[in-house]
Formats: sequence, structure tokens, C-alpha cells
Amino acid sequence: MPDNHANRKITCLWVSPEEASNQYQSISAWGARENLEWIKVQTLSEAIDYWQGKIKLPASQVVELIVIEQTTSDEFEPSEADEFLAAVQACQVVVVYGPWCEGDGRTRNIWPPALRCPQVWADRWIRQILDALRNRDIALPWTASREEVMRWIFPKTSTSHSENSTGWKVLSPDAIWRESMLLLLTPACTEPQIVAQKETSKKIWLVDADAWICQQTSLPASISARETFKEYAAQLAGEPFAESTEVVALTAWHDDTTRQYLFHQGADRVVSKLAFPLNTSLLIRQS
Repeated sequence: MPDNHANRKITCLWVSPEEASNQYQSISAWGARENLEWIKVQTLSEAIDYWQGKIKLPASQVVELIVIEQTTSDEFEPSEADEFLAAVQACQVVVVYGPWCEGDGRTRNIWPPALRCPQVWADRWIRQILDALRNRDIALPWTASREEVMRWIFPKTSTSHSENSTGWKVLSPDAIWRESMLLLLTPACTEPQIVAQKETSKKIWLVDADAWICQQTSLPASISARETFKEYAAQLAGEPFAESTEVVALTAWHDDTTRQYLFHQGADRVVSKLAFPLNTSLLIRQS
């Protein structure tokens, strides 16, 4: 049995027919720092052979995590997935799916919900599994519901804002959107040089503008004292607005009328949610 040392070496399989996908390169890069050894395989049957010992590993080395990269909905047959899952029941498994597989959970259920991980969550999901394998966290059972998955992957919070140590906040009444933003932005905005810059720079508030826009348009015309966008942001942040704070509005309604309205109401920048995370990551880097 493997030891329970806090940073013991863990052997992982990455299943993908691609020679070297961007996702694999990204995760294997930080995996080296986490004392992970990745073995790249191309098929589920090859992963089964490693798990069952038909393909030998060095002495005392066992596979503890299998990551499957799925890029299209029909990449794996249901019978193939069933055979794989039946063979590796004692192993930790993650199916990292790309944007072309977004609808599979509703229309094509060949993987249990507890194993399906969107690409944007992959880093965090795998890190939490590693913590469980090293006895620093609890593992997610294969039978977990979608609600249990969300409670496991997202930190518990009752506030309407999430703050990063590098000086920026994500503000929204929508907890799931807020935490998804953090998952997407944190890897891009916590590099050492960016952290050093933010320690002495102004604050940035990344604000979900859509909820405020809906609130404004639904209020009766007789109500004149509507809160400005900056007042709305300060309310979500739970602190007074400071002149040094930059307010960035994120909206799905990225037409010119909406842009000008948000600027008029106090937004310093307006960023389309559809252009996220690239534009948002860049604006944090450049601030």
C-alpha cells in the first residue's frame, strides 16, 4: 500500500489519443511541482492494462488517478466506458471534457456526473483529488449527485463576493458564476510577478453587470433614486467604494448602448463575458 506522506509521489495516467494536448501540457507542468508522475496512454483499454498490472510499473509504484480527456461527444462508446469503469472501481477517475461535450450530461450519460469535469475546473478538481489521496481532503464518491459535486468543488460561502489575495474581487449575487470566474482567473493572475505588482497597486472589482441591468430595467418608472452601478458594486463588496478602486463591468449584453450606459453609471471598463477569460486576464495583468 502507498504511504500517506503529505507530498508523496503519485502515479497518474492521462488518457487521450492526442500526442500532447494543451490541457495535458498545462497540467503535467504544474504536476511536476506537485510530485506527480504522468504516464500518457491513448486508449481506455491501455489504461485498464496499467491498472490491472498487465503493463508493469517500477516496483512499489501503483496507478492512483486516471484522467480521461474527452474532446468530442462520440469519442467513447457506452460499452467501452462501462467496461473501463467496471475494471477500475478502486481508482480515482476524472473525465475532463471540452466545450463540444457540454451537453452530454443532459443528452448522453455514459459517465457518472461525479466523474465529469469541465476543462476550466480541471486544475482545481485534480488538486482536490490529490489532497484526498494524501489524506488532506475527502474524496468524491462515484455516486455523488450534481449538487454534491458542486458543494465539493466550490468553497462554501454566504457572501456575494470572492476576494483574491492579489487585490481583485469578483462581485455577483450568482454564487456559481462568481466561483466559476475565480476558477478561470486565479491560475492566470497568481503568477509571482503579478502578485508582486498587485501588492502595491489599486484594487480591481470585477462586477457581474447583468443582474444590475435587470434590476434597473425592472424597477417602476416612478422610482427615481436608483442605485448607480458603483453603488451596486460597493453593496456586493460589503465595503465603501474607494477612488483608487477600478470597477470592471462584465456583461453578456455587449452592444454599444449597454457599454455607454455602464460607463455613464460608473464603470471604468466594460468587458464581454463571451470574451472571457482572455480579456479579463489581460486587463488584470495590465492594470
